[in-house]
Amino acid sequence: MSVVDTTLARLRDHMGFDVAYVAQLDADDMIIRAHCAPDFPAELPAQFTIPREDGFCHHMINGDIPQIVHDSAEHPAVVDAPTRHDFNIQSYIGVPLHRRDGSVYGSLCCIGHTPNQSLNDRDLRTIKLFAEIVVEQIDRELEDRQFLEERKSRIAATIEDKRFSAVYQPIVGLQSGALKGFEALCRFDTPTRTPDVWFAEAAQVGLGISLEVAAIAQTLPALAILPDTLALTVNISPEGLMSSDLNDLLATQPASRLILEVTEHAAVEDYRALDDCIQTYRDMDFKVAVDDAGAGYSSLRHIVQLQPDIIKLDMSLTRDIHKDQVRRSLANALVYFARQTNAEIVAEGIETQAEATTLSRLGVTWGQGYFFSKPLPLEAAVTFAKDRSDLPRIA
Repeated sequence: MSVVDTTLARLRDHMGFDVAYVAQLDADDMIIRAHCAPDFPAELPAQFTIPREDGFCHHMINGDIPQIVHDSAEHPAVVDAPTRHDFNIQSYIGVPLHRRDGSVYGSLCCIGHTPNQSLNDRDLRTIKLFAEIVVEQIDRELEDRQFLEERKSRIAATIEDKRFSAVYQPIVGLQSGALKGFEALCRFDTPTRTPDVWFAEAAQVGLGISLEVAAIAQTLPALAILPDTLALTVNISPEGLMSSDLNDLLATQPASRLILEVTEHAAVEDYRALDDCIQTYRDMDFKVAVDDAGAGYSSLRHIVQLQPDIIKLDMSLTRDIHKDQVRRSLANALVYFARQTNAEIVAEGIETQAEATTLSRLGVTWGQGYFFSKPLPLEAAVTFAKDRSDLPRIA
């Protein structure tokens, strides 16, 4: 129950009225945004609209009736109003709701099904106190809604105008020095806001899948430019993986060269549906990777549930692994698990020779990180693929 709903229930009980409600007024309509009305018909929705001029609130704000109406039959402005008969309004008390900027949002009102001659100024002061609580909450909700709409507009424009680009980080064999491929990463035109912030905000406003698919679409032309022996890893959330938008985008792509890296920073609601989707992609010859292994319980559950083709060790496990027996033990366990399930291991975030050497000795097959290369623009990635003479050697 919202703050407004709770406030209406307390107001109705305290004042002894049959109904308490919040109305929003616009040019033509009165929208009942919330109500506490046990005797309203069950089929009446939580929010509904009536013509503005039919509402008592309109007449109260216009000054046609006073804020306290002891007997609605005594007021010509509302005696024939449809709402008086439809909702059996015999007595009424209401106050305008003024937002912080001074504008009138609507009103907070109570109605009784019988005339009430006992209503007085004390009752009016009481409902005004409740109105302060209601309007504060309404202001907060409207400001939050405006903030979300502005964010949604910004993200929609970012998608429409493609205000992002792709960079490519090499994935290198720790023992062999071979190049497996590249992970495609998204970079936005506003470097002060990191990609994870962009994708999180997009998900909050319902544009997460659209942004993910648009980012993947930006990377796919690289497949025609990079050597056809190399794979391309693209990142996608479970929701995005199960979307028709992604399926349509990948329908004509060379599946054997694409690795779908399933990213997840929130609980998966339906592993069965996700697993079915992954199997469909596997049947099409795509490979599936799971990231953030070793970062927490949720990532390990992800691995067990999805049985990926590739397990990517999180950089929090990779960092300083040569100095930490616990990290080495966990990495060793994951390497063993991968061997038992015919999966490959890729270690992310490798920055030093010592980290690379330790991971190699533990049996990790592939690695990526600044030790080998920062994420590269496409042209630089093509050059890297052709000439890897400067790659550091793993002891």
